[in-house]
Amino acid sequence: MPPDPLLALVSNARLGFLFVAAYDCQAMKPDYAAWATRLLIYIAGVTTTVIGSWLSSKIRVYHDARNSHRDELKQKVLEPLRDTLRSQYVIPLFEFKWEQQKYNAQALAQETPATFGLTLVFSDPGRAAQSTLDDALFEDARVDHYKELMSGWDVFRDSWSVLLGRLEKWMHVIAQDLLDASGLPANPSLNLGSYIMPLDLAAFVCQRLVQKGLTNLDIVPEEGGKAILRLGQSQSVAVGSKEQIRKLMDLVNSLVEAHRPFALEIQQELLKLQKSRASLSRQFSLTIAAKKLSGRCSLVRFF
Repeated sequence: MPPDPLLALVSNARLGFLFVAAYDCQAMKPDYAAWATRLLIYIAGVTTTVIGSWLSSKIRVYHDARNSHRDELKQKVLEPLRDTLRSQYVIPLFEFKWEQQKYNAQALAQETPATFGLTLVFSDPGRAAQSTLDDALFEDARVDHYKELMSGWDVFRDSWSVLLGRLEKWMHVIAQDLLDASGLPANPSLNLGSYIMPLDLAAFVCQRLVQKGLTNLDIVPEEGGKAILRLGQSQSVAVGSKEQIRKLMDLVNSLVEAHRPFALEIQQELLKLQKSRASLSRQFSLTIAAKKLSGRCSLVRFF
């Protein structure tokens, strides 16, 4: 029997309605995947902003700390060392100190137990300058930031110390030669008779040889057959018989001639050190003028 056209139409309409209803219900379901994606994107954006802001602040603080550290190194290490190079390494400096040299523990009550005399003391400016610096900053500059510059400082400082040692030994050798050959006692503290001041005379010889001495020696006759060897206008460096003082003057002149070759060697070494000093001082100035701090260190850390 053929289907009824009206029933077929009604059935088709009912199926279409069910299909549309099913489609609408499916479309109205929430899209959790899309929501999760949007949430993750939002969280990622906020997190990135927070981390970026924190990192930017951290970088700024780190660079400010490095700049402050750079200025501190310049003010407390580099500038003091450069000033020392410019002002205290011009020529070797020394002084005489009147100090106790011997003490007689068995001296009687009416005797003076101590014997005083001149001691030669050279000034070593490098060691003195370093002793005033902050140890941590000096080590930081030497190890982390200015290795080449500080190595140059170490070499120059040690070379100057070696020169001072040679000068000191040289003056003591001359002083001992004067003392031995003169036959006069070395300046005892309470001496009222003959004496010689060998270190003062040795300094005179050395200064003449390196062309720094401006004074001269004179023989001044005294009563009773005595004579004084006078340095400059007023300093007495020896007292003895006229014959002793005349021989001492001849001895001084012979020592000046005998030590000329060594004095020339000392002058050449000093000239070489002065050239190194000028070059090193310029390197310090260029480093001080630099705006960037090279190298990293444990005193300024990022984390």
